Amino acid sequence: MTTVARNTGETGTGDASGTLSLQILGPLRLWRDGVELDAGPRMQRCALALLLARVGNPVSMSEMVGLLWGDVPPPSAVNTVHKYVGALRRLLEPDLRTRSSGRWLLRSGSGYRFDVPPDMLDLSAFRRAASDARLSLAEGDGDASLRRSVDALRLWHGPAGDDLAETPVAQTVFTALDREYLQWAVETGELARKLSRSHSVLDSLWQATVIGPLHEPVHAELVANLALAGHRSEALSAYRSIRSRLADELGIAPSPLLRSAYQLIGATREPAADRSRPGSARGYGPLHDRPAQLPPRLPFFVGRADILSDAMRLISSSRPEPAIVAFDGMPGVGKTALALHLAHTLLPDCPDGQLHLDLRGFAEDAHPLTPETALRELISGLGVDPRRIPQGRQAMAGLYRTLLRDRRVLVVLDDARDVDQLHDLLPGSRGSIALITSRPRMTALRTAVGAHLVPVGLPARHEARAHLATHFGGRMGDADPRAIDALVERCDRLPLALAYAGVGAAAHGDLQLRDTAEVLRSVEASVSETLARSYRELSPAAACLFRSLAPALEPGDDIGAEDVSALTAASGPAARTLLTELNHVGLLQASRPGRHQWHALVRTYAANVTAAASIPVGAGASPASP
Repeated sequence: MTTVARNTGETGTGDASGTLSLQILGPLRLWRDGVELDAGPRMQRCALALLLARVGNPVSMSEMVGLLWGDVPPPSAVNTVHKYVGALRRLLEPDLRTRSSGRWLLRSGSGYRFDVPPDMLDLSAFRRAASDARLSLAEGDGDASLRRSVDALRLWHGPAGDDLAETPVAQTVFTALDREYLQWAVETGELARKLSRSHSVLDSLWQATVIGPLHEPVHAELVANLALAGHRSEALSAYRSIRSRLADELGIAPSPLLRSAYQLIGATREPAADRSRPGSARGYGPLHDRPAQLPPRLPFFVGRADILSDAMRLISSSRPEPAIVAFDGMPGVGKTALALHLAHTLLPDCPDGQLHLDLRGFAEDAHPLTPETALRELISGLGVDPRRIPQGRQAMAGLYRTLLRDRRVLVVLDDARDVDQLHDLLPGSRGSIALITSRPRMTALRTAVGAHLVPVGLPARHEARAHLATHFGGRMGDADPRAIDALVERCDRLPLALAYAGVGAAAHGDLQLRDTAEVLRSVEASVSETLARSYRELSPAAACLFRSLAPALEPGDDIGAEDVSALTAASGPAARTLLTELNHVGLLQASRPGRHQWHALVRTYAANVTAAASIPVGAGASPASP
């Protein structure tokens, strides 16, 4: 992040209100005194990004309107631009006097000019560092020139302006900046080769290939410098990657420049130490040799020998290709505990480390992680400086796969919402394993990547009793056996309910049959909070069906589309869609093809919801748990 000292000069236009920093080389970001600011709605952000991209140069009003709206601006375009400029001035200089233009965003003819010191804006700092590098080279100081060249490249955090170009004309503005960066990356790579300092530019060249995925000169410099730095296997992989991309996307063969870089691979030797180092940083600096993010086993896990055995068999059948196992089941059935227990069992098979991420697919107090956020967290877990992670899902996914290449890692992805959330998070390297937990069955994941889908049902009765014992504090001998059996029966063997029941029962010490009603009231209230997260996800029609099933569907019974049609008058396809939606959030489970059933506590929750006076439903609704 570039910074500028607070300007205290007396201009009569207000105070700069602290140290400002602005970033346009990547996603648009701005800070005051180290605190990041919100640049406002998207079109206002676009206006700021375009002014920063043309820093120091006037942008006429007609040009600004064209950049923002293209050939069909709204009638209010000019007034809207004035509104954006006024809001941005107040954001940058909150102490600015009324009707003052301020220090940075100035009037220029009919338009505006953003005029800031180089240390305030990363684009200006980049150009100054590049100019200093050229001056050092002209003076014969190659080392200083290379150092300043790399410093300039490190100011980039992704494609300029990220995704803020709303029109083709605006896109050309940001593309021109990217070309400026890519050309500088090529010149830096050439200088590093001349100075025999290839190792010092690998980080920057890897980043450049992400920003310019089809820019052959940049890829040629990466291949050549990798080879000269002794990383032959990585150079070969980089060459094959760009060759395939050129063929798939452009239908062309590598240029003579790329083929010349390829020739260097055979003329160099790779140190044995580099070949034996799995998961090398590939230019992103030292990674964690063995990330160890796996949480400990949950102490109350018992049983599940049949599921664990099946999962181990499926993983073995996938070798040597990456194994992906997705556990699905209703809320509270114990998917996370099962996955963590299996993960610890598999640790010897994944010597290069473990990554763990809660995707918050059905979290109560947070939105599900976006694929971009999830990728960023996983890449950070591998040791990459967050400031050096590229922007954009495709770029981050490419870097993630590159970092995991040749690594045998274990990736645990908990509480997934859908396949799109998972697609870019799965390891592709041989010998790696991914364990996934989700409420819905990830059928599309089997089609896309050959995942093994493992349903997690209720534990056996003896396992349920043992599960209850783990929460009872070891004092089940003091309890009435009939009371224990009553709790297991009323919890219908659901592990989450058994956990709540065990904690409640332990408080009584010498639990007797008369105490079970009090414990169960607490259990139902606690489980309802979990089920409410799924209920909130339902469309109004699915929520209505869910409530109508309470008097019609007993635990153990199952229901099909024809039954739903009889209850709701929905057509066959509509009825199947509603059942699929209830199954997706875990409120119903498929008992056999075309038939669904629910857990006793889900039925209790449905009855409570039905009895409630009024509970809003539908996307974005947040009904209180009854």
